[in-house]
Amino acid sequence: MFRSVDNGASWTDINSALPRVWDGVILTRGTDLFMGTAPNLGANVGSDIGDVYRSTNNGASWSKTNLAKGDVSALLMSGSNLFAGVDGIVSGTGGVYLSTNNGTSWTSASTGLVGTRVSALVAIGTSLFAGTDKGVSVSTNNGTTWDARGLTTALVSSFLVSGSNLFAGTSGHGIYLSTNNGANWNLARTGMPAATYVTSLAASGANLFAGAGDGVYISTNNGSSWSLINTGLSANAVGSVGPVAVSGLNLFLGSVGLWKRPLSDFGGSSVSARVAESLTIELSPNPTHGIVQVHGLPAGARVEVMNILGENVTNISGVGSSDRAVDLSSFSAGTYFIRISSAGSTTTKMVVKD
Repeated sequence: MFRSVDNGASWTDINSALPRVWDGVILTRGTDLFMGTAPNLGANVGSDIGDVYRSTNNGASWSKTNLAKGDVSALLMSGSNLFAGVDGIVSGTGGVYLSTNNGTSWTSASTGLVGTRVSALVAIGTSLFAGTDKGVSVSTNNGTTWDARGLTTALVSSFLVSGSNLFAGTSGHGIYLSTNNGANWNLARTGMPAATYVTSLAASGANLFAGAGDGVYISTNNGSSWSLINTGLSANAVGSVGPVAVSGLNLFLGSVGLWKRPLSDFGGSSVSARVAESLTIELSPNPTHGIVQVHGLPAGARVEVMNILGENVTNISGVGSSDRAVDLSSFSAGTYFIRISSAGSTTTKMVVKD
């Protein structure tokens, strides 16, 4: 585990109290940092099992949460609940696990889950989605029970929520898209080989990025088509693409080494770093009974509220302060998206109306 405070120019080892095992997935929540690990697959296979570690001081020290289950390959914080997705191919203890106390204790939350190898977790409003070796399962009751949801024929390795769209990256089948909360899925892999293994997905404005077995892809049309953007990557890096992530004005890629490329290379706005940083938007409370406070607004921002279908339901223009109350009292209960636009930069946040 390493940390950079200068946008990747230099890195510091923050492995104090961490075992020398495979580090899997990272989750940040406020001042907490969680990391899932995998079993030791070295000379003594099975001598160690995966777990979740927590740091409350930006990685200076870590404590074990004692999940002690398989390969922790997915983490999700939904409200005050922490979910861990475990791949049980080595330990046989795969599934979804829930902690309501930041990892102090865990309970199984896999009733009805289809598949035992959980590789991805995501939340849309009050619905939780799990990507497994048997497709997608959904829970609408905080993980108490799960049901198969539409896509049941592929190993789902990654999710991406973009507006009202849910994308699922798969192992060997490319990308699927659902526009109705997973009820139906359609292939969205035009431009990719049919058997593409998609390891991760990320978004920056209208641009979608996919890390895949043959490199990095971009879509500028909501997943209708994809193009390779491997320029500058070594041959070894192209063949070993792992996670892709957007941070600030750059796209980062984990592979053989860590790679960085400016988002402006892909037709993005030449927004200054200061403007980009100003669009660190927070919503509270979320969920809300009616009024939601939008924090971190730049001057002159345009605020739009859209429903789950992507339809505009209200606008607030010319915001003059960094905080603004948005009144959803007259709206029906459900999921909405608040989009903030300023100086060519746009960010979207999801809010749930109780």
